[in-house]
Amino acid sequence: MLEAIRALSIDYQDNNIRVTCSAGVAVCTTRDSVETLLSRADQALYQAKQDGRDRTVLAAE
Repeated sequence: MLEAIRALSIDYQDNNIRVTCSAGVAVCTTRDSVETLLSRADQALYQAKQDGRDRTVLAAE
C-alpha cells in the first residue's frame, strides 16, 4: 500500500508535491473496547511519525 501512495504526486501551482502516508495498526482482541483499540492504533501512528514518517507501525498487544 505505501508503495502505491508514494507513487502519487500532485501538481499544484507549478509545484510537484510528493505524497506519503503514516499508519498505526492495531489488531482487535477480545479484551479490547473500541476506546482501547483506537488508543493503541493512535499510539502506533505517533510512533510511525516519530520513527521518520512514511511507514506503518503495528501496535503492541
